[in-house]
Amino acid sequence: MPHLATITNPKGERHTSYFGFNSYQEAKAFCQYLTKNNLCSKALIRRSQRLVSYNYEIKAWGVGSNILVRILNQIDLPLIHFVNQQVQVS
Repeated sequence: MPHLATITNPKGERHTSYFGFNSYQEAKAFCQYLTKNNLCSKALIRRSQRLVSYNYEIKAWGVGSNILVRILNQIDLPLIHFVNQQVQVS
């Protein structure tokens, strides 16, 4: 199951989204997926600061609600399957 969090401003608008991973390779694969498919306006991988239960997190801007719902429900975007494919290809 993917692990994510969002930060909103006082008006309830999403400012940033965070995706947690235990390995850098998984984070890199998902970050590339987000950016190559224009699912965010910007993303970076860093040591976890918000999702402290994970080693790495992706901080992403401009992630739409639809992609977050798809990730949470694993509909049309099985994150674990995608990451495993990307790691095997690398």
